[in-house]
Amino acid sequence: MYKVQGRVPILDQARAAGGGSDGAAEWDLPDGQTRLQTAATAPNCLARFRVASAQAGLYTLTVLNVEHARYVVDPAQNVETSEEIVVP
Repeated sequence: MYKVQGRVPILDQARAAGGGSDGAAEWDLPDGQTRLQTAATAPNCLARFRVASAQAGLYTLTVLNVEHARYVVDPAQNVETSEEIVVP
């Protein structure tokens, strides 16, 4: 069983830590299945997304949305929204 993890930093427009945010993401698994997840940011402003699977191959984690109670999130300002992880 593989445990694949993606850590996503949530930063504000000044690239400072954006604590108190909630993120939604989607995993694309090697067999084409998808898994949706939500995660709150930790004190270090990282949202952690995890998936466990017996499959080796390419996993893709894509951030779908970020919400914050006091701020408006502008998806156009995202530096990166997707990352690929290869499990041997």
